[in-house]
Amino acid sequence: MTCKAKGQINTYQWFINGLAPAGSRIQLSPDKRTLTIRNLTRWENKGPYVCGIQNLFYSSRSDPFTLNVAYGPDGATIIQTPDVYPIGIRVNFSCSAPSNPHSQFTWFYNGRFLSNASAMFVTATLRHTGNYTCIASNSVTGLVRNQTKIITIYAPLSKPAILISNKTAVESKDFSMTCKAKGQINTYQWFINGLAPADSRIQLSRDKRTLTIRRLTRRENKGPYVCEIQNPLFRNRSDPFTLNVAYGPDGATIIQTPDVYPIGIRVNFSCSAPSNPRSQFTWLYNGRFFSNTSAVFVTAALRHTGNYTCIASNSVTGLVRNQTKIITIYAPLSKPTILTSNNTAVETKDFSLTCNGTGQIHAYQWLINGLAPADSRIQLSPDKRTLTIRRLTRRENKGPYVCEIQNPLSRNRSDPFTQYVAYGPDIATIVQTPDVYPTGANITFSCSAKSNPSSQFTWLHNGQIFSNAASTYVTATLMHTGTYTCKASNSFTGLMHTQTKNITIYDGPDTAMIVRTPDVYPTGANITFSCSAQSNPPSQFTWLHNGQRVSNSATFSIIASLNHAGSHICIASNSFTGLMLTQTKNITIYAQLSKPTILTSNNTAVETKDFSLTCNGTGQIHAYQWLINGLAPADSRIQLSPDKRTLTIRRLTRRENKGPYVCEIQNPLSRNRSDPFTLDVAYGPDTPRIIPTVDQYPVGANIMLICSAKSKPPAQFTWFHNRKKLRHSAKLSITNVSLNHAGTYICHASNSYTGLNSTKHKTLTIYAKEKNTTLSAEDKNLTINAEFTIYENLMKHNKTINSTSFVIENGTAVLTCNTEDEDLPDIWWYFNNKRLILNDRMTLSEYGQTLTIMPVKREDSGAYRCEMWNPFLVHTSNSFNLVVSYGPEEIKILPKHVHGQIEVLLKKKLILECWANSQPPAQYIWQVNGSSISGNSGNTYTISQASWEHAGTYTCVAMNKVANTTISTKITVKVIEASGGSSLSGGTITVIVAGVVEKYLMKPTLTISSIGIIMDNGTVVLTCNAENEYSSIARENAGT
Repeated sequence: MTCKAKGQINTYQWFINGLAPAGSRIQLSPDKRTLTIRNLTRWENKGPYVCGIQNLFYSSRSDPFTLNVAYGPDGATIIQTPDVYPIGIRVNFSCSAPSNPHSQFTWFYNGRFLSNASAMFVTATLRHTGNYTCIASNSVTGLVRNQTKIITIYAPLSKPAILISNKTAVESKDFSMTCKAKGQINTYQWFINGLAPADSRIQLSRDKRTLTIRRLTRRENKGPYVCEIQNPLFRNRSDPFTLNVAYGPDGATIIQTPDVYPIGIRVNFSCSAPSNPRSQFTWLYNGRFFSNTSAVFVTAALRHTGNYTCIASNSVTGLVRNQTKIITIYAPLSKPTILTSNNTAVETKDFSLTCNGTGQIHAYQWLINGLAPADSRIQLSPDKRTLTIRRLTRRENKGPYVCEIQNPLSRNRSDPFTQYVAYGPDIATIVQTPDVYPTGANITFSCSAKSNPSSQFTWLHNGQIFSNAASTYVTATLMHTGTYTCKASNSFTGLMHTQTKNITIYDGPDTAMIVRTPDVYPTGANITFSCSAQSNPPSQFTWLHNGQRVSNSATFSIIASLNHAGSHICIASNSFTGLMLTQTKNITIYAQLSKPTILTSNNTAVETKDFSLTCNGTGQIHAYQWLINGLAPADSRIQLSPDKRTLTIRRLTRRENKGPYVCEIQNPLSRNRSDPFTLDVAYGPDTPRIIPTVDQYPVGANIMLICSAKSKPPAQFTWFHNRKKLRHSAKLSITNVSLNHAGTYICHASNSYTGLNSTKHKTLTIYAKEKNTTLSAEDKNLTINAEFTIYENLMKHNKTINSTSFVIENGTAVLTCNTEDEDLPDIWWYFNNKRLILNDRMTLSEYGQTLTIMPVKREDSGAYRCEMWNPFLVHTSNSFNLVVSYGPEEIKILPKHVHGQIEVLLKKKLILECWANSQPPAQYIWQVNGSSISGNSGNTYTISQASWEHAGTYTCVAMNKVANTTISTKITVKVIEASGGSSLSGGTITVIVAGVVEKYLMKPTLTISSIGIIMDNGTVVLTCNAENEYSSIARENAGT
């Protein structure tokens, strides 16, 4: 494009869409008058374009110019329509192609011109099937584009028919069907019972037109069958076709009838055989023709016994099947009889019975008491005709016996036969009567013994005959005590039996006695009451509790509750003598007492005044007891109420009556203690002390006077100078003193809580000339003693130890810094020469005088000291060494062992070492197989020369007598013989563990780098001295 203009033009300028040209395809001539666009595009280079002209004073722009870019056609597109149509329908064709100017269109059908329009239509017939091509062209750009679409026209399909390969379908043979049809058929499809074929025996031809069934079956391949033809627009199905499959006969079956018949009855024969078409039947009797029908009958006679055969045939399939049935005819059986082997049946001997019968007998059967014989002593002959009883018994083998004869249609039984068995006598039995009688009673003796025939009886008293009757009686006297024997005999069987009875004549009961048991019990205890009283016959016992019956036995038990307290009475009676005696026992039940509490009479305990403590508890309290510092009260100022429940302290003192106090409640079975109660005694102020003690100062000196007085709560101080009040403070500071400061200074200490006050005078002399002064001996020689108190258990007395002591771990340690008469303002505590840092188990009293550690742990062991100071003096106590006792724990036995077992070679030396962590060091006891060994109290046990007797269980018991605790462990020592060729030298210990041999030579020594107490956080060096070639083994097996 060129910018055309007239006039004085200095420059040309172009604008595209209002902007200066920027694309690489835009090129300007050197004078910028002509603008050239390379590779023009329809979208990017449309414009509008404006050219501008300028000189020094004027400028002007052209009208916008928009490019009309010719393009296309891009590509011919046939608007989407179906590819297939049925005949008679309108088929529309439409083509488009983006182009400027618009495209010109031409349609071709199978290469022949059809239309010049972009859209057209035809009415579908079969001749319209073919290729339709659209050609789009642009005469300006010279471009041509085309697209082709294939159209297919389909006519409706006629119904197909099914043709078969054979006239008859026969089971187990192949059979084919073909789908016959005309028209535009794309695919064939078969349906069997409405479903697509899935059986592996169904095969289709490649075009699926023919279906073949391999090994035809009557049930699975019956059908119906349908074939279907298809194209993209139409489908049609044949009529259903059902196969009539010829088969059989499968097998001839004689309809179930009995195999046996009685004479005179009608016997029906009927035969069937599944077949298509139906079977033809023929009957044979013992191989001879009998009938041509499927059913026939005869009237039974013995001559009709024999074989009956049915033959079934099918002329279409050519198959023949047959079945045979055997028929037997029976006549009725007559009644049998039973014959015996002996005239008489005697118990314990054998006896036989025989069944005697006539006729068609197939089997014999015996019934005893209506049941088949089941006893192992009953034996039958092979044909079961004869029954033999081994070792006859009266009850089991009495009968009745019945024998039965049988054939398949008839049976008959003999009359019942009952055995008459001779037996006895059995054990003689004395009719149950008491064994004891009172004098004068009528005693009847009666004896019986089962026997057939009946027994003869004889009675003996202490071996002498006194009666030949089965029953007799006597009137009881003491002479009738003794042994009575009944003798029963049977002359038929030759047997005899006896029985003995002892008779005693007694009186009674004697005095009833309750077995001695405690009178008091705790709730939950098992209490057993037992009562006895000599009597014959033995007494009957009844127990009453507070008048109510609780038991009818001599002994009974209860679980104690408070309801069981009271009177328990045992009543012993003899219903035979009519005597009755009683004994009473009173029982008291106590429940566990709960922990009591201590109540005080006043809110505050004040020195020199009386103070009371009351033990408050609930339950069955019989007694009260007080403990002060773990001991019973002994001070004359301590007074107890008559019931000892209230403790009163007369003229309370701060030191003696601080406590702790514990009250205990008791009954005969239970006791409990309160928590410790410590009195916080208010006292003072005591006489004040003024420091320093120097009373002469030069003019101009600075003086600091400090007044202190023991008091609780702390005293309030007031200073006076020559009776003139100066200030309320413990400290009085005088700077740059003058002669006017000389005189008497009074420190007045008061305690508003106790209502007491006290004063201290000090006279100061002020002089003009300097004078040397020194500290008094009182200030120089102030000493502090450290005192240690431990409360191990409130059940034990406390211990006060002044230098070094053991305290049991988890107990309570109380350290008090005592100053005697000194009262310095500040107290500091030191642990192992370092300022003590309190942890959560440590507490200090109000003025820091008492340090309490609760619970105390092993890491608290060490050196403690206290330090008191003021601006002029520092006082340090001696060190107090606290040792915490613990253990023993972590016990083990060396040398190493596997699964608790050590093996030692026979005649070799074995040293067992036992170690346990303990403070103070543990004491040891050795046990072998549970028995302690005298003379072996150290931590080592030596077997100088192992023998078989040394095998066993070795137990090491470690004890800490301070902590009163023990711990133990054990191992098993096994003595074994050395294997041949061993080169182990004498003097070594050989321990065989899991097949590995380890040598332990001479016992090593242990040296420590320092002697004495080793401070916490310090350094200690321990050296194990072992000079031998097995040092490395020793290191690997080191334990402690």
